[in-house]
Amino acid sequence: MGVYARGYKLSQLDRSGGADDLTHINYAFGNIHYQSLECFIANKAQGTGPNGSDGAGDAWADFGMGYSAADSVSGVADAWDQPLAGSFNQLKQLKAKHPGLKALISIGGWTWSKNFSAAAATDASRKKLVSSCIDLYIKGNLPVIDGRGGAGAAAGVFDGIDIDWEWPGSPNGNVGNIVDEANDRNNFRLLLKEFRTQLDALGAQTGKHYLLSAFLPANPVDIAAGGWNDPEIFDYLDYGNVQGYDLHGAWDTSRTGHQANLYDDPANTLPADKRFSVDKAVKQYVNAGIDPVQLGIGLAAYGRGWSGVASSTPWSSASGAAPAPTRRASRTTTS
Repeated sequence: MGVYARGYKLSQLDRSGGADDLTHINYAFGNIHYQSLECFIANKAQGTGPNGSDGAGDAWADFGMGYSAADSVSGVADAWDQPLAGSFNQLKQLKAKHPGLKALISIGGWTWSKNFSAAAATDASRKKLVSSCIDLYIKGNLPVIDGRGGAGAAAGVFDGIDIDWEWPGSPNGNVGNIVDEANDRNNFRLLLKEFRTQLDALGAQTGKHYLLSAFLPANPVDIAAGGWNDPEIFDYLDYGNVQGYDLHGAWDTSRTGHQANLYDDPANTLPADKRFSVDKAVKQYVNAGIDPVQLGIGLAAYGRGWSGVASSTPWSSASGAAPAPTRRASRTTTS
């Protein structure tokens, strides 16, 4: 959902018929607080802290923004004093109309993975992080902000948690991320085990199975650094989604290339350790003993482009990124 510039709402997904084809929706992202090392929600703009993530959140989009009857999945306008509004309430309404649909909260992402390493560092900090995430997103105990939220306000919105730590043990994540190259791999494994343990304990009380998934890297270096292909972690995960996109992009402004190629391109002029493909990534997992049934492949619903390109031949030279397309009112693109 892009409730600001894109103006995209879940009611559009419902009315287009697209929701009929979905089994899971990941809502991105949840953040980890730099001081408490817990899951939290706040209204604080991106741009604070060493890498722009410390204390950042968007409670307004999550559960504060009121929807009109025309924009709502249910066709009923939000009341000014209801505890749950925003995207969370729209997810809850969408699930009511599509009972087989599951929603997961994705924690981290490229921008908000900074504090994973610190939160996973000890048994006590792992227990604290996991408990806070379950309390906030699964039990739905939201902070009260501008009259919205409260105990149990978001109960039933999320069916599980998606771990999007980019990347344990690797310096290839966002600038400013905390990285412990010696210990992240094992601490990541223990963190997933703790999530599984606490989710199952709650499920024993409620009679539900809570999902645990992860966003899996495609770069073999990142896979090895974080132990993502360790079969043990798939004892804790229901499944993982392999990043099959952003394999190449305009962050390398000097050459064009594929951003989501299925197989290696023999014409690829990048160094051998930068020649990524979906096939190569999936083999890193399957060859390590991961059951293919637990793997999904992420594909992008968007493209990447360059400017200053003199040839249509892939991997030819470029001078920079292509300008972003102007969104047309008659069409909405989501990813």
